[in-house]
Amino acid sequence: MAFHKILVALDNSDSAESIFIQAIDLAHREESELMLFSCVEWAPSLYKDISNSLGSTPEHDFSAIDLEMTQINLSKIKARLETYQERATKANVKAKLAYDAGEPGFLICKNAEAWGAELILLGRRGRSGLTELMLGSVSSYVMHRANRSVLVIQGDLPKLDA
Repeated sequence: MAFHKILVALDNSDSAESIFIQAIDLAHREESELMLFSCVEWAPSLYKDISNSLGSTPEHDFSAIDLEMTQINLSKIKARLETYQERATKANVKAKLAYDAGEPGFLICKNAEAWGAELILLGRRGRSGLTELMLGSVSSYVMHRANRSVLVIQGDLPKLDA
């Protein structure tokens, strides 16, 4: 089976470089187009509890602070993805960008389906046991809920020159 469209989920971890390198290699072998995807985990409910306990006032509008921080983080993600996109173009791989705010696993699956990706490529942080149960695992979520092939990358490779 050929993978013509591959969604590559990239976070801000040290393993993102390794995932990107492997995505470029796979795109060359499969003659694929990449969608470089990242997101900001957005949980305004965390601020709602704080806001209620402090009695939200204009000086303590945590939902506005949360929204502002989310916008700042989305701008950073966009810039990082644009750098990856430029590197993909130099490597003769067609790549488009997508980024959003929300729950990462859900957004990865949603974007892969909407774009028609045949493969989702993502890394894993190595959480297991109680840590995975408490904090969740994006890779586990995607593997169990995506209705397409999923390739989970573990471990780092040497960095390529930019």
